[in-house]
Amino acid sequence: MTHQDFLAPLTKEDPCGPDLFDSYDPAFETYLNDAEARLPQSFFRADGSPAFDPASVDPAAEWAAVSALLTRTRDLRLLAAYGQFCALARDLPALADCLDLVAGLLEHYPEQVHPRISEDIIDRTNALELLGSRATVLMPLEFAPLIRDRRLRDISFRRVALARGERAPQPGEETGDAEALVSALRAAENAEAVSACHALLSRMRTAVARIEGQCLANESQPFRPNLEDLTARFDDLLGLIAEARPDLETGAEDPQGDTDEAADAASPPPQAGAAEAAPAPTGRITGMAEARAALGAIEGYFRNHEPSSPSLLLVRQAHQLVGRPLTEALDVLMPEIASRARIDFGADSGFLLGMERMRALSEGGAPDLPDTAPSEPFSVTSRKEAAALMSAIESYYAGAEPSSPVPVLLTRARGYLNQSFAAILTDFLPAPD
Repeated sequence: MTHQDFLAPLTKEDPCGPDLFDSYDPAFETYLNDAEARLPQSFFRADGSPAFDPASVDPAAEWAAVSALLTRTRDLRLLAAYGQFCALARDLPALADCLDLVAGLLEHYPEQVHPRISEDIIDRTNALELLGSRATVLMPLEFAPLIRDRRLRDISFRRVALARGERAPQPGEETGDAEALVSALRAAENAEAVSACHALLSRMRTAVARIEGQCLANESQPFRPNLEDLTARFDDLLGLIAEARPDLETGAEDPQGDTDEAADAASPPPQAGAAEAAPAPTGRITGMAEARAALGAIEGYFRNHEPSSPSLLLVRQAHQLVGRPLTEALDVLMPEIASRARIDFGADSGFLLGMERMRALSEGGAPDLPDTAPSEPFSVTSRKEAAALMSAIESYYAGAEPSSPVPVLLTRARGYLNQSFAAILTDFLPAPD
C-alpha cells in the first residue's frame, strides 16, 4: 500500500479504527517501545562524534512495520516514530511522504485520528512535536545531502555552514570552500537534481504548514504544536538553494503552491452532519492589507445578512486586531487577567517584563499598510463564501504571523456558522456547576 492509501477510512463508522495504545495492543506497544529505545537522545556523543549511524536505519523495514499497524489504526504516534527514522536515514523523499500523510490525516479526520483530543491536546501535541526533535530530525536534516556532485560528492547545508564558519567543526569534520560548494549547486550539470531537491523541500515545508493550520483550525480544541524550528530548518535549506538558484524562487513565495494538485486530490471527504461545509478557498491571502480587506468583506456580509450571528462579533474583533500588538490583544481578549501577564526569564535570572512595560514597548503604533485595495476586491455573498475566506485568512496567519489571535477568533467564528439560537444560548450561558 502507498502512503496515500492510508487516507481512506478503515470503516464508515470508525474511519480511524480503535486506539491501540489505550487497548494495550501488544504489536503496537512493541513497535513504539522498540522505536523509542532505538531513537537517539542526542545527535553528538560527548566526544563530538555522531551518536547514530544513518546506515543502520532501513526506512523500508520501518515502513513495513508501521504500515502493518496502520491497516488497523490511523495513529499519528506511529508516523512520528517513522518520520524520525526517515530523517535519521537522510531519506528526504520518505520523510516528505510521512509529513504529507500526517497532514492528510489531520485534514481528513481531525477528530477521529489518534491520539484524539476529545479530552485534552497533550498526547496529540506530543506526537506531532516529535517531528521537530533536534536530535532525530533537525540535526539530521542539517547533515542530509541535498545533491551529490561529481567532484565535491555529497553537498549538505552542514558543509556550507562549516565552510562559512557558521558551525564549529566536530572531530573528523573538515571545512571546505563555501563558494565552490554553492557553485556546484549552481552548475548546469546539477540543475535537475537541485530543482528536484527544491521541490521536495518545498513540499515538506508546505506539509508542516498544513499540519499547523489543521491544528489551529480544529473546532473542538484549537492548538499549535511547536514546529517552528522544523519550519526554520526547511527555510535554511531552501535559502541555500535559493542563493545558488534564485530562479527556483520565482513564483514560490507561497509555500503551498507546489502542492495544489496533491492537496486537491487529498481533500477531506464531507463529514456526516456537517451542514453548510465550507468549500476550499479559491484564492490566497498574501499580505496583512489583504487580510484586513478580506475581513472587512466578511464583516459586511454578516452585518447585512446575518446581523444576529455571533460570527459577526468575532470577525469584527479579528478585523480590529489586524496589525495590533500582543498587549492589545491580551487586554481585549483576557480583560480580567491581562494585567498579570508577563514575560518571565526564569527564577534563576529574576528578570521579567510586566504588562505595563510590555504596553509601553508596544506603543510604536500599527504597521504601515498600503492604502491600495486588492487588485480583485473581495466579495462575500453567502455563508459558504464567508467560511472559505475565513479559512484562507487563517492559513495566511499560520505562516506569516503565528502569534496573531486572528486565527483563533476566526476558528470560533466558523464554529458558530450553522448554530441555532438555542445552541448559541447554551454556549453563551453555560449551566452553573
